[in-house]
Amino acid sequence: MDRLDELAIFVAIIDAGSLAEAARRLRRSRPAVTRALAGLEERAGARLIARTTRQLTPTEAGQELAVAARRMLADYEGALGGVASAPVRGLLRVTAPLAFGRRHVTPLVAEFLDLHPEVRVELVLADRNLDLIEEDLHVALRIGALPNSRLVVRKVGEVRRVLVAAPSYLQRRPPPKRLADIAGHDIIASVGAGSDLVWRFGGGGGPRASRSRRASSSTRSRRC
Repeated sequence: MDRLDELAIFVAIIDAGSLAEAARRLRRSRPAVTRALAGLEERAGARLIARTTRQLTPTEAGQELAVAARRMLADYEGALGGVASAPVRGLLRVTAPLAFGRRHVTPLVAEFLDLHPEVRVELVLADRNLDLIEEDLHVALRIGALPNSRLVVRKVGEVRRVLVAAPSYLQRRPPPKRLADIAGHDIIASVGAGSDLVWRFGGGGGPRASRSRRASSSTRSRRC
């Protein structure tokens, strides 16, 4: 719990007149509110609220802190409001896979620029995962399983895929009846944007994978 949060709880206790009511208004547990007050009093080195069986009353030190706390909280909210209301401006560098970017991202960039005329957008389309730090990129749109990463990630959608086979292929090879059967078949797996030649399936017992049996080199896809 940060110090500003403790001050907000302290002010809520004074306004509510009780720990239980302050907890209810803040949607916090009463023990959490009690701990916040105790921690604040320990750091202040003084009792801030006089407790009786019926009510809580701020001490002289508590009254002084409450005035300062209200001012600090108001300044904080004002600062946030100023940032939120300021016009959006500057350079935004975005990367996305080539085909996906052309079809889906480019139209959205045009709409975004209409809404924010003071923003410049550089859209970098590439079928490989660019390093955001080295390439000085701000946002990356990526498709597929996310490797271990220190980046802040937000899921924005899902790509649905269906499993198909050519009739002529199934005449030569027995149709798979179970997921495990696919491991014995030739598959075509994309190698763009960091793919690892694995088909992943979701369902029942969770994500599963079928690794390619054979591979022939290609810059776009591989027959496995």
